[in-house]
Amino acid sequence: MTRRLLASFLAAAICLTSTAALWAAGPDILRFKDVAIGMKGTGRTVFKGTAIEEFNVEIIGTMENILPKKNLIMARLEGGPLRDTGIMEGMSGSPVYINGKLIGAVAYSWGFAKEPICGITPIEEMMEVLERGTTLPDGTAKTSALPSRRAGDPAPVSLLAYPDRMVSFLHDAARRLAPVLGGGPALPAAITRLQPTLIFSGYKAEATRDWFDLFQSMALRPTMMGKPAGVPAAAGTAALSAAKEIPFSGGSAFGVNLVRGDLDVTAIGTVTWTDGERMVGFGHPFLEMGETAMPMHKAYVFGYFPSLNTSFKLAGPLEEFGAITQDRFAGVAGRKGASVKMVPVRVELKHSDGTSRSYRFDIVPDPLLTPGLLNVSLLSLLSAEEKGVGDITLRLREGSRIQMPGDLDVKLDNIFSGEQSVLYASGTVAYMTYLLLNNEDRPAQIEGVNLLFDYTDGRRISRVEKIWLDRYIAAPGETLNLHVSVLPFRGEPTTVDIPLKIPAEAPEGKALLQVGDSLTLSRMESVAGGAPYFVPKSLEHLVWLLNHIRANQKLYATLIRPDNGAFIAGERLPNLPPSIASVLLQPMSQQDNAARVRFRSLLEAEAATTSVVRGYQKTVIEIRK
Repeated sequence: MTRRLLASFLAAAICLTSTAALWAAGPDILRFKDVAIGMKGTGRTVFKGTAIEEFNVEIIGTMENILPKKNLIMARLEGGPLRDTGIMEGMSGSPVYINGKLIGAVAYSWGFAKEPICGITPIEEMMEVLERGTTLPDGTAKTSALPSRRAGDPAPVSLLAYPDRMVSFLHDAARRLAPVLGGGPALPAAITRLQPTLIFSGYKAEATRDWFDLFQSMALRPTMMGKPAGVPAAAGTAALSAAKEIPFSGGSAFGVNLVRGDLDVTAIGTVTWTDGERMVGFGHPFLEMGETAMPMHKAYVFGYFPSLNTSFKLAGPLEEFGAITQDRFAGVAGRKGASVKMVPVRVELKHSDGTSRSYRFDIVPDPLLTPGLLNVSLLSLLSAEEKGVGDITLRLREGSRIQMPGDLDVKLDNIFSGEQSVLYASGTVAYMTYLLLNNEDRPAQIEGVNLLFDYTDGRRISRVEKIWLDRYIAAPGETLNLHVSVLPFRGEPTTVDIPLKIPAEAPEGKALLQVGDSLTLSRMESVAGGAPYFVPKSLEHLVWLLNHIRANQKLYATLIRPDNGAFIAGERLPNLPPSIASVLLQPMSQQDNAARVRFRSLLEAEAATTSVVRGYQKTVIEIRK
């Protein structure tokens, strides 16, 4: 007991020492308890360009314990454009000083407010975020670690056979962020936190519309615009090529990067305090991710836009400055020079005339954010590049892959055709990344996504019309010749021949021959009890399953017969006696991925085509020795 008490005292002493050292090196502050009604001071922010301007502040109230151990300072602002705009989104983090001492950051406001009255987060609460540390998750200046320890709910591989449900799942998975981030705890008098402006550059508005509602529910203001192409010449302001000369201090505009490159997504806010190495900003959470790793940029403010609801700044990212390492309730904290290893995405789109265009962008690594941002990025890129209405065909050709450490690459080879081609192609790749990042085995890291698309106008779909065999009776080990009549869209029918070799161990009796497309057969397997095949036992097994997903451009033939089997903990147990099957498949066993298998596959054969295959036919054959 004595040793435990001594250890506790030592830990407390170390904590107090480190906190004291931090405050000694930190800003000259006026604590919340010393702030009084009627005090006057100044605030700092950027209204346009990169120049920091001052505005006047008058304290009109203080509120203790608006949340557990959380306080709020109420103030009226004036000066600059604030009389016309009120409190602006993008001012989040703007520092406020009384007699030269920092009291906190502008962080909250009211919608439709008639006066520029704001809520200020006390600086001591923000500095507590800084105390949590500004080293990256792996303890180095650079990181390849996931920026959060969270994970989404595991998802079934079999959902790849249901494109509509797959796309809906991605939306629903991303919405897991919204209840905490968007709603958050109720604050007094309907006060709401200022929404960082989330700048989308290079995106197509129609493709991002559905996702904008999601980002708004996360207390963000998504806005379409381009990145700064250059900084206007002005006294003391350099061109964009010399952006390193732009100061980074309390009141400077800065951005937190989610996507960068040919596509860009950046949230804009204001720096509250920095010593040149460490910084705090926003005064409220960004995504409330806790320990994190996201690139931090200097920012250029194009201007401000007055609104009867909530005015906002329009800004864009400039030079990368470091990384955000903490994202907490009272704000974000980061460090200069820290570098985050993003998920690189490379897309090549080749047209039917032989020309091609390449795109390069990086996405912040996160189990929930990465799949959603990849989905909306691909959807926007592919739909913006070509026509938005009518049938198109996208071939995701050989060489496309999702790169994983340890040679666990997922190889992609598929065709999507019709009006929903872009939706399903982007959704399929994004859903696979979700499966990998949220697998039940262990944390996974995606090292890159490389996508090679061939684009063709029009519909390229063939339908299975009929099937026939030279004979319908065969012995184990013999080969049957299957003939499939396939009718292309607005084309002449063709015949595809598929040899079917009956397994030597096949039992005698009748068996059902099914011929059809990838989605139909996969769905039928799911209904008939084949879905357990898609329950991965490990990350390696998951990658194997994704590499063996049936492709849209292939014609498949399966021979099945009735079975009284089970699939338990990743293992198939065929032809079980009824008494044993009933014991193994008790309800409690469902927790171990136990399920009945009503059919057993004897063989599967395939034939490649140059179009998306649709349709289903079946017949019965008899196996005789």
